[in-house]
Amino acid sequence: MKQSTRRRTNWAAGLGLVTMGVLLTAGGTTLVQPQVNAVAATTSNVKTINAKDAGLVGNNAAIDNVKNLQDIIDAHTSAPLVINVPKGDYHFGSDEGTEVVKLHSNITFNFEDGANFIVDNARRVNFVYPSPQAGYDGGISNITWKNATFRGSQTAAGQSIFTQSVHHASKVLFDGCTFDNAESPTGHYIDLDGSHDITIQNSTFTGFNGADKQYKEAIQVDYSNLKAMSYKNPGDQYDNLPTYDVHVTNNKFLPVQKTNGYVQSFAPNPIGQHALYNHGKDGIIHDVYFENNYVQDVRPLLTEDDANIHFRDVSNLYIQNNQFVNKYALGSGNYIRLYNTEKDITMDNLNIKNNTFSNLSPDNRYVYLDAKTGTKMTNITITGNTIQTAKSSVPFVTANFDTAGMAISNNKSTALPGTQVEEVPGGTQIEDSGKLSISMPTKKRKATNKTETYFHGSQVQAAKVSAKAVSKKYALYNHVRGHKNWNLVVPDWKKLGATVYVDKYAKASSGQWYRIAFSSAKSADHYWMRIGGVSISAKKRNNLQSLSSWSTKKHDQTNDTQTYRGGLDTQHAELATTLQAKNYVLYNHIKGAKNWKTTKVDWKKLGYTRAYIDMKADADSGTWYRIRFTKDSAAKKFWMRKSGLVFDKITYEDYSKTLNLIKRYPVYDKVFNAEDLAKAKGTTGDVAQLNVKIVQRARRTDSKGAVTTFYQMENGNWTRASAFDLK
Repeated sequence: MKQSTRRRTNWAAGLGLVTMGVLLTAGGTTLVQPQVNAVAATTSNVKTINAKDAGLVGNNAAIDNVKNLQDIIDAHTSAPLVINVPKGDYHFGSDEGTEVVKLHSNITFNFEDGANFIVDNARRVNFVYPSPQAGYDGGISNITWKNATFRGSQTAAGQSIFTQSVHHASKVLFDGCTFDNAESPTGHYIDLDGSHDITIQNSTFTGFNGADKQYKEAIQVDYSNLKAMSYKNPGDQYDNLPTYDVHVTNNKFLPVQKTNGYVQSFAPNPIGQHALYNHGKDGIIHDVYFENNYVQDVRPLLTEDDANIHFRDVSNLYIQNNQFVNKYALGSGNYIRLYNTEKDITMDNLNIKNNTFSNLSPDNRYVYLDAKTGTKMTNITITGNTIQTAKSSVPFVTANFDTAGMAISNNKSTALPGTQVEEVPGGTQIEDSGKLSISMPTKKRKATNKTETYFHGSQVQAAKVSAKAVSKKYALYNHVRGHKNWNLVVPDWKKLGATVYVDKYAKASSGQWYRIAFSSAKSADHYWMRIGGVSISAKKRNNLQSLSSWSTKKHDQTNDTQTYRGGLDTQHAELATTLQAKNYVLYNHIKGAKNWKTTKVDWKKLGYTRAYIDMKADADSGTWYRIRFTKDSAAKKFWMRKSGLVFDKITYEDYSKTLNLIKRYPVYDKVFNAEDLAKAKGTTGDVAQLNVKIVQRARRTDSKGAVTTFYQMENGNWTRASAFDLK
């Protein structure tokens, strides 16, 4: 990737910086070239150690490694130090309060794959970059974290935290690191205060559980000020110097997701800052490059002043070639806000270029240029951005000052289909391998079987062609051998492939047979094959043999009324435990419909405990549900009496509250898994106003005792309570 030119200048609003370095003047702007006295590491005097050999203890949650790591660092201060961290889980933190690991200059941490620093039980650990002197050279330099993993957790006890508190530091590199579910609810993963020459690349940041400060960033680009620090290190010196020369490249900012894909914790707001000290007289943040990053599902921030990327009084800002995506989160009020609060500061050279904004649908606008309390923003370039949205009415850029003459153009909006979110992820779909051309002879034969008994499957079973079938050239039959007009052909097994799909089993005078196809598609050609030619598990074999053939009697319709209601086919109920004892049967249609039939079931062999439902029927013959035994919507369907199913328990109560929608969840006309079956009504992303009045609450208890809460909105539709900002 071609890097943007690095600028080592300090944009200042006034004088007072002469002591830091050489004072230069360019037009009416004061520039200061800092004097950086970092000691560069050389290969001749580098000390390399194995952290585990030196005292770090892995794979023992009872051991707090803070002191162990500090001892290693303190024992090697005279030469550049390389700390190799072997594979293992190294636990940090105690219940006594915040703990600290203090670094010194010239340290490289190399983590093996599988090496993790762990913090849990709501503990907090800070990696501190001390600054015993003021000025850009007052802190430490040459710190590298390579392939490091910092892993936390969010439990009932609270959020576990790792923070990098970087003060007056320079030449700091994070490369290929993982920051997982360990951001402070009131702070940051990496706090850059009065620092410069910072590179964060190829890394992943996940999870943010903000309390009352939802706007906090994973990477804060801030000032050397006591109030800005994540950790206030005793003895540090502060001077309000701004951070500059920050490169955040090719990283991912992701949510912590539940097993079903929904957001458990939103992604961190990636980068930014909100404060200014001494009215910027000591300089403002500048030379910040946020490029080629992927950001998914940050927390919606709905107030006028909030934004997921927020910079106050900044210059030389480059937000380029990034992907900003929402899958399960809803839109913020603003996504990017650049904010000038000072009359004596000019925010200059602001670039938002060639980014993709996908499915964000913000309430107000995507980019907000706000100078209502300041006066100047110059050299603004907002071009080449792509906006993928189902809501094209939201403006991309708005400003409260005249932007005439600035490069705000060529930002294209393209249609995005409405995003559908499944309540239960669908089962694995088997790809259709296409129809086969197998020529079957047409010789007419007489029936020779004295007995033929057929068992149809509860679903299509995937199996393999046995090695015996290939080596002994098993034949395919148009029907079981001995049936009237049976024929056979010996195929080229190498061309057919090894996977088959089985849906029937037969016992006949001529032996035992499976009906197979070479594709799961309903339109695929079917053949019969001796069972020795198919390798299939005992469970799948039982699923075929546990259902007998349909009864053959043709029934006239006796129901005067038959009313049907379809619903989402991911809904389910448990099978009653009395099915075997009461000889329950399955129906091809509801009893009393024309030509209804039954099939007997060996429920013990069938082995299923759950049925998936897509339709309900109320008739003179009772209440019925159309079921299948797997999530696959293409699986064989049967009808069953309501009494054979046990539905989730749902309790309802009046409830009145107004809440903000923040997550993308399915919306239904009824509570999901209700006996009346819920129908899809889109997602919460389709709701016109994110501020919603709730009129009723329902609690659904499933067969395992888990409780899920649903809210009914004023429009009559239901969604999960988790879709709302409950904080």
